[in-house]
Amino acid sequence: ILSIGAGLLAYLLGDFGAWPYFALVYSFWLGNIFAIRFDLTEPMCFALALAAIIAYRQERYRWTIFLLMLSTLTKELGLVIAAGLALHAAFGRGKWRWSSLIFGGPLLLFLTWWGIMRLWFGRLPLGYPAAKLHRIPFQGLFSDRVDTPINFILLSVLLAIPTTVLLIAALSTIWQKWRKKPRQFPVSAALILPAAGFVMTMPDVSWEDPVAAYRIALPIVVAGLLFLGECYPRRLKLIAALWLPAAIIPLMIPGLWT
Repeated sequence: ILSIGAGLLAYLLGDFGAWPYFALVYSFWLGNIFAIRFDLTEPMCFALALAAIIAYRQERYRWTIFLLMLSTLTKELGLVIAAGLALHAAFGRGKWRWSSLIFGGPLLLFLTWWGIMRLWFGRLPLGYPAAKLHRIPFQGLFSDRVDTPINFILLSVLLAIPTTVLLIAALSTIWQKWRKKPRQFPVSAALILPAAGFVMTMPDVSWEDPVAAYRIALPIVVAGLLFLGECYPRRLKLIAALWLPAAIIPLMIPGLWT
């Protein structure tokens, strides 16, 4: 499944005119390595989400909605990609009806699933710490839960700083494109906005567990690679130089592979 997602990302990068092999950065991202090791659903979620992005670029909106619904059903992180595509549909293409369906369809399915869990377990997962997002950017990173300097440094260098830089670059790109007529901007820039917002507001418990932090930060990895590939292809080397070497970290964790 991970290879399928990487292949779809390589296709998109090639379509943007960037070197497709930068999709290997996604393949060897820490979060994906941990997801494969623990047999989790993030690779499936983002394979479906990347397929939805391809369908959206080809203006196949029904397929986009269907794939995003499957992605969200696999993992709620699919909603982050759905939000980015919905933003672009509304403000980049002026298709407000499709925008509401692109986000509303996956959201409705997600809420329906929560309703089923409410009937099954007698409560919703809103009471768990992992369900509570922060209002202050990176508040979870600076909480007492991140209690080791090495974790703080790695999370800052690999997640917090790149997320902030990508958000600033995306906002700048959108502003420059938005001032011109017709008012259009890259879909990858729209994907950055909810992805960065999600990482910035992640709860304490996610930052406390780096394995979780790197996994649920996958939206900014996918959106960041697409954004750089579409708008700043020469900068892909920088993000690859930052993120690829981190793939050795799982090899250094005692007992992870035994």
